[in-house]
Amino acid sequence: MRVQLYSIFDRKARVYLAPFVSRSETDAVRQISASFRDPQMRETPVGQHPEDFSLTRVGAFDDETGQIEALTPPHPVCSLDELAPKAPPSTVAS
Repeated sequence: MRVQLYSIFDRKARVYLAPFVSRSETDAVRQISASFRDPQMRETPVGQHPEDFSLTRVGAFDDETGQIEALTPPHPVCSLDELAPKAPPSTVAS
């Protein structure tokens, strides 16, 4: 089966984090969205500054042949600040 390879790109550091496998772009977005619900995520640079990171498709992997195909150039999917939970509006006493 051919699966897609995705990576988180750090736009400030200009580096890609270790890739992960997902069946589709929708699944990759769901995996990242779900990770924001993990309390430990708040302690990471991604959790603290999601606007600095983007989800990127970097290639494909065929688990029957073992072949990896790079996607050149990598395909940006979305900015992680689009997936991070929004802070509730603050209430200001009048």
